[in-house]
Amino acid sequence: MALIVKDRIKESTNTTGTGTLTLTGATTGFQTFAAVGNANTTYYAILNGNNWEVGIGQYLTSGTTLSRDTVLSSSNAGAALNLSGGSDVFCTYPSEKAVFLNSSDVIEGTNIVVEGNIADNAVTADKLADSINAEIAANTAKVTNATHTGDVTGATALTIADNAVNATKLNVTGDGTGTQFLQSDGDGSFTWNVPTDTTYTASTGLGLTGTAFSLDLANDQTWTGSQRGYITIDADLSFDQNAGNNFSCTPTATGTLTFSNHTAGQSGYVLLDNSGGHAITAAGTTKINATDLATISVAGVYLVSYFDNGTNAYLTVSAAYA
Repeated sequence: MALIVKDRIKESTNTTGTGTLTLTGATTGFQTFAAVGNANTTYYAILNGNNWEVGIGQYLTSGTTLSRDTVLSSSNAGAALNLSGGSDVFCTYPSEKAVFLNSSDVIEGTNIVVEGNIADNAVTADKLADSINAEIAANTAKVTNATHTGDVTGATALTIADNAVNATKLNVTGDGTGTQFLQSDGDGSFTWNVPTDTTYTASTGLGLTGTAFSLDLANDQTWTGSQRGYITIDADLSFDQNAGNNFSCTPTATGTLTFSNHTAGQSGYVLLDNSGGHAITAAGTTKINATDLATISVAGVYLVSYFDNGTNAYLTVSAAYA
């Protein structure tokens, strides 16, 4: 069903009351409402004596009737006329539905499609022309499924070809030589530079073969800085000579005085704090006389010195410190 408006439609009717009109034929010089088409709606106007009614109705060829579905205006305070006697009814263009330009040549009205009357996000894809939607879809596909070729390839995960990033792409002038390297200028740019030569000279006890240095400890060495031994902390009377040569030990239980990784010529000290008076025995490779062994098993603090011949560690013990 469509709303149709046609020119020069006018018929007579003898219908009374406020209901559907039964049309009786066209007035001379006019056409019938059949021009509107069966089951379509149209704008109508009724003239009944000095009374009038304007509205929207549906034309039906069956019975040649025109309904009075919506009254837009009337001389009866906007209500349907209560018809009596003969009336004329014709197709019209109601002012309530008219579209026209104002004095400034602008179309006015709340239902007029102008920028100010379109709400944000109101125009959906369904309202756009198919050609516009097709163009949007095509451009979206170009961005989503973009494929790169050349030095950089791929669609989503990009791959840079081997040897593709050359000096030009790094904003470097020239390709450099086999003896140059790229050095940052500190401002985002790079410059080809040659390494600065450094000359090394071997001296007594220090050898230089190619780019490798070696230290000859067989010769006398003179040390100008302070040399200090590192103290290794221990609690179980077991001393690893690879850990250092000086130890500090506070045993927490009875134990066996043991040296490991014997190194010929290594000597040092053990500050033994046996305040707990724990019984101490000696390993087979720990050489200490029975008197000294008995002494350090008594509660006290002792300084134990040792010398290792590569197989055994030989110990002497101080008296207990107060």
